[in-house]
Amino acid sequence: MTGQPEPSAIHPVALLPCVPGVEAGTRGSPPAKIVPRVLALGGSCSGEHGVGIGKREFLEQEHGAEALAVMRAVRRALDPRGILNQGSSS
Repeated sequence: MTGQPEPSAIHPVALLPCVPGVEAGTRGSPPAKIVPRVLALGGSCSGEHGVGIGKREFLEQEHGAEALAVMRAVRRALDPRGILNQGSSS
């Protein structure tokens, strides 16, 4: 495990050896192991580049269902056709 520490964020990178016959994405998700601990310490799963696919499952845990509903309502109001950043959390 390596990372880029900053004053208010860390950017962890898991360096895993190649295993013949095993898909890279099937060995466990580093965000799934790190983010719960970060949230427990009062941190955030988001950063200056947004949340990303690997961490969007933690949005409700961090912000709550009501706040997430407000965020989604704002997004729908600003992008009613869903053409901006398609495929992201909405």
